[in-house]
Amino acid sequence: MSGDAQVTDLCGRLFAQPACVVQAVTHAIGGRYRIEPHAHSDVLQFDLFEHCSGRAFIDQAWHDLTGVSTLTAYPGMEHGYELTCGRVYNVKLRVRRSWPVVQKRPWPTVCIDIDGGQTISSSLRVVTRLGLANPTPPALMLTRLAEVLCLWPRGDAHSDSAPLIVGDELEVTMARAIDLIEHRLHDPPSVQQLANVAAYSTRHFTRRFHALFGCTPHAYITARRFSVARQRLIEDRRNISVLAGDLGFSSVSAFSRWFTKHSGVSPSDFRQDPSIM
Repeated sequence: MSGDAQVTDLCGRLFAQPACVVQAVTHAIGGRYRIEPHAHSDVLQFDLFEHCSGRAFIDQAWHDLTGVSTLTAYPGMEHGYELTCGRVYNVKLRVRRSWPVVQKRPWPTVCIDIDGGQTISSSLRVVTRLGLANPTPPALMLTRLAEVLCLWPRGDAHSDSAPLIVGDELEVTMARAIDLIEHRLHDPPSVQQLANVAAYSTRHFTRRFHALFGCTPHAYITARRFSVARQRLIEDRRNISVLAGDLGFSSVSAFSRWFTKHSGVSPSDFRQDPSIM
């Protein structure tokens, strides 16, 4: 089975079993960000480093990063990284060892300063945005993820397939609502306020939002706050009570209960070892 066929096989499995998508997140790196080398028994992990300063661990060695670089960790393979700036995109897929992509490994474990990296990161921006809150990824997210897998640098004659979807911008009205959420994570806007900036009725806004993101506005806001909380716990070494206040929580105990509810671990435990999630 060729590399193209192996990748196509994986894409088909994802559409048939959307729950295979375990995680799709992105972090802007503004300080020290370190993930200790670790391994997953049943996860295929893709990381794209966009203009990051730092290094990544794979194949029992550290690799200096430059430009746009990728890391692919197959099940059982130790991986990690330490960064100080840039942006990292992370996608985790739950796979079986019998699948062709796991047995044949069409993607190199590390590629430094790749060509076409901006096209991949453009698609990943959509993947991380659409897959933020819903445990069952919406169809549009799966389509863009399939595009990422097809464009991911490979060791064989890499496919020159064009992107499945051109552009990564949301419709202007919905983009306004997303911008409002981003600026008010400490004081989340109501659905009515979001509908107003999008120039929709509340009912139409809610239906349109769910069609695009596969979740309710409330679920999206919660997931976005959680993503920011995770990032700040790793990068920002200030007291957790200060971070809790920045995110609009009345007390560190309220923040701790909320974070533990959504992650299964306390903020302090996560800060000590981010790989536990």
